[in-house]
Amino acid sequence: MLAITLHNIPEGLAVGVAFGAAAHMTGDAAADQLGAAIALAVGIGLQNFPEGSAVSLPLRREGMSRARPCGTGSSPGSSNRRPASSARPWCC
Repeated sequence: MLAITLHNIPEGLAVGVAFGAAAHMTGDAAADQLGAAIALAVGIGLQNFPEGSAVSLPLRREGMSRARPCGTGSSPGSSNRRPASSARPWCC
């Protein structure tokens, strides 16, 4: 779990830099950069789904209640504020 948390820190920084760059641009360059920032955020969000599952599914298999693995699977990504729902389908 620590490895996934450490892995998510640069992902969150990359998304923040992409949106920050879009905020400081004007005209067509800003629109292009905003599109790239959104694409990056969506792409990272999609790949975080299996990461949350990789944390929460083994914990559930070990006999933990449904709520604890779900919270644990969602928490490593808090560094880049990924959606908390990333692990939720596996918990319900």
